[in-house]
Amino acid sequence: MWGNEIAVAFKQGIYKTNAETHSIDRSQGQPRRISRSLDGGQTWQMEEPVNFDEGELSPPPHPVDFTNPDFAIRCNGGGFRISYDRARTWQGPYPFPDFGFEENLTPRTDVINNGTHDCHFFLSVRTPEVRSKLADRSFCVRTRDGGRTFSEPVLMLLEPREVRSVMSSSVRISEKHIVSSLRRRVDHERDGKFWRQCWIDIVDSEDNGESWRFLGKLADTDTFEEQHNGNPPSLVRLRDGRLCGIYGYRAPPFGMRAKVSSDNGHTWSEEIVLRDDARTWDIGYPKSVVRPDGQIVSTYYYTTEENVEQQIAATIWHPDEIS
Repeated sequence: MWGNEIAVAFKQGIYKTNAETHSIDRSQGQPRRISRSLDGGQTWQMEEPVNFDEGELSPPPHPVDFTNPDFAIRCNGGGFRISYDRARTWQGPYPFPDFGFEENLTPRTDVINNGTHDCHFFLSVRTPEVRSKLADRSFCVRTRDGGRTFSEPVLMLLEPREVRSVMSSSVRISEKHIVSSLRRRVDHERDGKFWRQCWIDIVDSEDNGESWRFLGKLADTDTFEEQHNGNPPSLVRLRDGRLCGIYGYRAPPFGMRAKVSSDNGHTWSEEIVLRDDARTWDIGYPKSVVRPDGQIVSTYYYTTEENVEQQIAATIWHPDEIS
């Protein structure tokens, strides 16, 4: 986001009904696209970004400038890409090290820029310790030389080791204080079957990512009865200092929800229902930003009876204006 200009990245697929997983015809490809708004999310135009999904991993030729006024970044797989023209053209991919892990990295984009060449990255890695079909653990690293080298990884949750943590969304509270939300999952065996339990937890660090502590649960994202793998969080900090966590809810009534915290993630409000008109469970994965006027723009994918094919949608809202 740059003022009231917002760029949202997504995959564009061909719709194919599937009750068990995502309704995409994967045989026809899924090109990556950008939708851009110049008016704070009121109207959007779709674009084809340049070099957004091409090239081989190689070290950055120059230290990355994380404070460039037109900077954007995307983390995926074993590396990251950057843009200096508001997500129109991209450089990279630039590699992450393996950080001493034997399994593959599974990052989504979650960074906090600290200075010209200084940035925290919140990543994840496959690990056999997690008792889940999708087995990831989240960790934090820092670069001080523009993405050429990185610090040793710090796991964001040590216990319980069998619970998945992935797809973090993190915000800075102060010079040393960071709060992060994590997607959680663990598989239980019951009556000879495996049952998924899915929710979102909150952790924080008061020493700038050197160590982390568990604060508590933000929300459940589905139920034992529904079994739809939950949803990742989107965490933003409002202009008055409150935190807001946004997530998709994959049990009836399917939809988008949020909670607000006035004490940096220790406790949370009752749920705010942004919408509850989804046709199926196949929704969510929000990303949110706070506009200069204080309104939140939350984007996500969604399906309704009127618009059956999954689409990218945006809700513009503020917690003080919703009962």
